[in-house]
Amino acid sequence: MGRIGFEGRYDYGGIGNAIILASRLSSEAKAGEILISQRTFGALEGAVAAEDAGERQLKGFSRPMAAFRVTAGEGAAAAPETAAEAS
Repeated sequence: MGRIGFEGRYDYGGIGNAIILASRLSSEAKAGEILISQRTFGALEGAVAAEDAGERQLKGFSRPMAAFRVTAGEGAAAAPETAAEAS
């Protein structure tokens, strides 16, 4: 992460394998789905619940990458109760 460009014309951005992997997983995800790498899942140390989404062969990577589908995050709102459940 940092400033990219030259004096008079620059922007902030990120480069490297982590950024590329995140982009590729984002492209693989279905609408409303969040895919994360095994390393990201491990770094979050239980802050999110996720399930195995299988290995994906992603463009630019020589071997398949393990992916995890985020199912819930810390502080995620619980599903609202229906009238039948409340009674």
